[in-house]
Amino acid sequence: MARRMNTRSSPDVEPVHILSVTQALRNARTLFEEHNSSFVEQRSSPQNEVAEDDLERTVTIPNKDDLDRDTNNRTTEDQLDNYSCPSCHIYVSEGIECSSCLKWYHQSCASLTDRIYEQLSNSNDPWNCQLCNSPLPDLLFGQLNGHQEISDRLDKTYCEIVSWQKNLFMLPRGKAARDFLTELTRLINLFTFDTKWKPLALKFVHVFIPIMLQKPSPRSKAANNAKYLKDRLQMWEKGEIDKLMSQCREIQNNLKKSKNQTADQRYKAFCRFMFEGKVAKAMRFIDHDEESANGALACTPEVLEKLKEKHPHSRKTHPSALLSITSPAPESVIFEEIDTELIMKSARSVSGAGGPTQIDADIWKHLICSKFNKKQSEELASSIAELAKILCINNVPASHTSELLAGRLIPLDKRGGGIRPIGIGEVLRRIIAKSVASVLRCNIQRAAGTLQTCSGIESGIEGAIHAMRETFELETSEGMLLVDATNAFNNLNREAALNNVRQVCPPFSQFLNNCYQSKTRLFISGSKEFIWSEEGATQGDPVAMDMYAVATSPLVNSLASTLDSSTRQAWFADDSAACGRLQTIKVWWEKICELGPAFGYYPNASKTVLIVKGLENLPCANSLFSQTGIKITTEGERHLGAVIGSEEFYNLKSTTSMPKFKAG
Repeated sequence: MARRMNTRSSPDVEPVHILSVTQALRNARTLFEEHNSSFVEQRSSPQNEVAEDDLERTVTIPNKDDLDRDTNNRTTEDQLDNYSCPSCHIYVSEGIECSSCLKWYHQSCASLTDRIYEQLSNSNDPWNCQLCNSPLPDLLFGQLNGHQEISDRLDKTYCEIVSWQKNLFMLPRGKAARDFLTELTRLINLFTFDTKWKPLALKFVHVFIPIMLQKPSPRSKAANNAKYLKDRLQMWEKGEIDKLMSQCREIQNNLKKSKNQTADQRYKAFCRFMFEGKVAKAMRFIDHDEESANGALACTPEVLEKLKEKHPHSRKTHPSALLSITSPAPESVIFEEIDTELIMKSARSVSGAGGPTQIDADIWKHLICSKFNKKQSEELASSIAELAKILCINNVPASHTSELLAGRLIPLDKRGGGIRPIGIGEVLRRIIAKSVASVLRCNIQRAAGTLQTCSGIESGIEGAIHAMRETFELETSEGMLLVDATNAFNNLNREAALNNVRQVCPPFSQFLNNCYQSKTRLFISGSKEFIWSEEGATQGDPVAMDMYAVATSPLVNSLASTLDSSTRQAWFADDSAACGRLQTIKVWWEKICELGPAFGYYPNASKTVLIVKGLENLPCANSLFSQTGIKITTEGERHLGAVIGSEEFYNLKSTTSMPKFKAG
């Protein structure tokens, strides 16, 4: 919102001298005049996050001597620019702030009468400068004119970037790094401030970072990276995306030429990752055979077809799976906990590889939690917090978030000729999702209930194991059924899930709806090919487990009504189990086969195991389950990794599972 600025002195600080500040600005004018004129004319937008004290209309103007100083004890250009009127380039001692671009204007430069100026000063109404009020068709980015032309160019650029090899450098120190963070924050603010650039803002973000941070060479140093970053930022300001892409293509082509590593290079890579504590990455360099089993598969037509089979098309929802919506909408105030500190905390806790753009967790940590660029990093975290709140409160069109929600799919070779797809989401999405889940953790756990233990309950999996083991050891217990579901997370009925979450966990509903309202792209790693994720929870999404827990709670509660006092059930995600009397277990199994498919839960009898307690119960078990295709055993099986069954089976598995050591 607009703010009026008044000059006001402090008892401990001498009043500011306007003439001296103006002279200083004139001396620095040549360094950033282009930014304040041509670039603003092309792409006017917010530059800084709105702080909480922006609600106050009248503020004390900062004395030049009070502005932060750099290591050479000089006022930084960025701070002087914050209080320079874009129209006349003169320091604003008293003026009004644009609610969109956060630039300060003199009253005369803003063409405001005394009456209107006074009204704005005493109200909370927003005020936008002339540049920010320009109509949507005037969107310009370099030589690109109009929303559709810019969007098409960004889509084409993005689809090329996702096929690149990973080749990104960590953000160096210095002014180029600060300018990079400021621009990245500005791009996110284009979305959060609801500007005319909002439909394109997140597209810009996911193109901007991988282009700016491309290593010029595999062994380039920080100083060289900073030089290229500065040059690229200048080209970006001018909208010269073709020049930027030409440079990046040449870099990627050189990487492909040197793709094959020598034994010495593999040895150095192994040592480096071990030294950094990244054991999983280091282990990849032990096996030199790229075609070895359990490795990543190339994107052949056969592999692509198998991946599509594992990601089914959207299915028609059965009315029996839909709950009636009677819960009131949540109050948006609960999401005020999502702030700068929470985003930074989530960024520190996230780990692993990057999504389609390959911007990994280490890079995002460096961007959000940098101690060398503390101010800019905090502003970036603040803008991400606002983005997260918008996703939790407002209905966002799917086209605005397609790049944020896209995933990278790695097809791994599974023994026996199968394929195990591993999904990796964008780290920015993971940071936002972690923050949202931490705020809503209690709501999610209450909605999922005590029987579905994958909702973030402390020691939930251990609780499920002990509950089933204790029930199995009861004298009245006759057996335990361990159910396996086919492709459980990908088969979850998305429409039913979103509907039911709206009823049982309203605060979680809008965020999930913005993430899953439309199909999303899963790019096959190392290629431009992609498949659609239309059903289920997307792999690589931190809230996928929470979504599954809440979405299956109506099914779990319906099954509970089929059990008697001596029979219990326990769930951890799609791994369900029932223990007690065999006759009751059979009724429970028939019910789960009847109700499950409507929710997207498809029991797989061939991988389901019935553990019969004692030989005396075996005839009854065979009579009840012989026609189901379920495996029947009197020995035992593993339940969530723990051994359950006869004493002999337990001792055998416990002994063989433990490593043996020789004394001395």
